[in-house]
Amino acid sequence: MRVLIAIHGFLPTHRAGAERAAERIAKYLISINYEVEVFALERYDSPDVRIETDTYQSVICHRLHYDISNSGFMDSVRFENQDVAQNLREVLLHGNFDLMHIVSGYLLGGQVIDIAHELGVPVAITLTEYWFMCGRLNLLQEDGTLCTGPETHQKCAVCSLEEKRRYKLPKHYLPNVMNTVWAVIQNTPLIQKELALVARRQTVLRSALSRADLVISPSNFLISKFREFGFDTDNWVMIRHGIDHQLQPALADESSQTLRVGYIGQLKPHKGLDLLVDAVIDLLGENRNLSLDIWGIQTPGAYLDQLEAKSNPFSGIRWRGGFQGDELAQVFSTLDVVVIPSRWYENCPTVILEAYRMRTPVIATRLGGMIELVGQDKGGLSFELNNAHDLAGQIRRLLDDPKLLPHLKQNIPYVKTGTEEIAEIVSQYQKLVAVS
Repeated sequence: MRVLIAIHGFLPTHRAGAERAAERIAKYLISINYEVEVFALERYDSPDVRIETDTYQSVICHRLHYDISNSGFMDSVRFENQDVAQNLREVLLHGNFDLMHIVSGYLLGGQVIDIAHELGVPVAITLTEYWFMCGRLNLLQEDGTLCTGPETHQKCAVCSLEEKRRYKLPKHYLPNVMNTVWAVIQNTPLIQKELALVARRQTVLRSALSRADLVISPSNFLISKFREFGFDTDNWVMIRHGIDHQLQPALADESSQTLRVGYIGQLKPHKGLDLLVDAVIDLLGENRNLSLDIWGIQTPGAYLDQLEAKSNPFSGIRWRGGFQGDELAQVFSTLDVVVIPSRWYENCPTVILEAYRMRTPVIATRLGGMIELVGQDKGGLSFELNNAHDLAGQIRRLLDDPKLLPHLKQNIPYVKTGTEEIAEIVSQYQKLVAVS
């Protein structure tokens, strides 16, 4: 079977969770003798539109360079882009594919599903976040607060406008005043134009998702969130991510008297690293015996600069930088517990599954798909959203009760292998191809 994986970015340029999921699917399909190619958006600010084809670790990848750099997140160029449509059509036309598997759907646009169908190619989609209902992708508002969902077009229109600098600053400094302003001017051309964009976006993407032949979700929470806002999820399939069977538990240093806390992931505000730093600083201030190792690529910026400055006086907080995939076992061997303090409705964080595969307990925000994986005192602990004090309290439990960490390790749930995940996906593929 020939499969085209379509995604908004691919390694080595783009390395977030969705991209890693696409890579994992591609490699496992190749390992069972499927022929796999990738269509990916490489650059969003290219002065010219072009496709460049290369091979990344045995995967043929068609990378699109195009420009949407000046667009707002509700602009139609992000969900009805002709450059994306035309170039994807060319790849499908010349590839003789049996199936297209979209990962995430971010920026690809609703029309790509129709293009595939016109060419007789069935479409599977693995959702990794909330693109089909949220222009910001992750249901976070401009100020970083969690959004409950797209209850009204006006709510989404105001959220879109507040991205623009001339509204962002007043909203930040005078939130109550701006709320009144939006209510007063709701019938003006400015708001009406944005409302039209919101309506168009919801119509296009909701309709597109309904036409996919298969929708896969790695969590039950994500399915329930889409169902809450009127998406027909009756035929969606929950397939949890698998983790490479070659990743074996690393031996921890049992002689260490220090609780070794770790963070692995993006160093961005929506990931909540500042909550963990604050919690650890409080505990270090109590002269508690712990350390914090922060693993992630350090990109200069105000958020990271402030965190580094805050943590500098504390030798127990160490910034480790990035690491390669084959170093994962070594990284986990230096940690007793991993913390995922995310502020958004994480779907199925791979780092939780990797931690469990390494027999490492997890502390995570009591939110979204995280709480599906981290049951209190069953493989991990959880804490209240945005509550650094509660997070410190959960870490303090591990410090105060020497039996708790071994208990959590003994109750870590089973994590399927990548082979098992792909077997479930391939079973779904075969149903689609058989009826196409």
